[in-house]
Formats: sequence, structure tokens, C-alpha cells
Amino acid sequence: MRAVPSRRWRRGEDQHAQSSTGKTNKTSNGGVTITFPNPFKNVPTVVVTPHWENAHNQVDHIDTVDSITLTNFVVHSKNYAPNNYFVQWIAISNNG
Repeated sequence: MRAVPSRRWRRGEDQHAQSSTGKTNKTSNGGVTITFPNPFKNVPTVVVTPHWENAHNQVDHIDTVDSITLTNFVVHSKNYAPNNYFVQWIAISNNG
């Protein structure tokens, strides 16, 4: 699955850090590989949170980050829905 493009750094911000954010629809049980829009120079730290759009209920399982590389990461859980279950994520790496 393709991710939302990362934001660009503005003048005056820390040029030694790289970040990327996204929201990915999780449509099946098990793992989903999420590809970063741009590769990282160092393996980033990835944080995920569930977003069950218009469900008005809690999720039943924890979304767990498995492997992380320079180009992608894998999230595992038993949570999924065809149209309204998403994994929101942020990846941050120090390039210094």
C-alpha cells in the first residue's frame, strides 16, 4: 500500500531529522506492509495508532509494528474493515 507523501522541511527547522506520516486502510486480518513515500537514510522509529472511522466503538486488538526498514514497515493485528479501518502512522529518523 502506498502512503501519504511526507511533509517538506521549512527554513529554520532541524535539517538533521527526517519524518514521514500517513494513513493506510487495513482491509484484511494479519499483516500489512506500508511503504514510505521516500526512503529514509537511517532506520526510523515508527509509531502507529488505530483509526476506526465512524465506528463509534473501540478496537479489539493492538496494532503492532513488526519489521522496519529504510523503505517500509509491517503492521500486524486482527483489526480490519473494507472501508473504514485505518492505521495512522508517523516515522522519524535522525540523519545526523
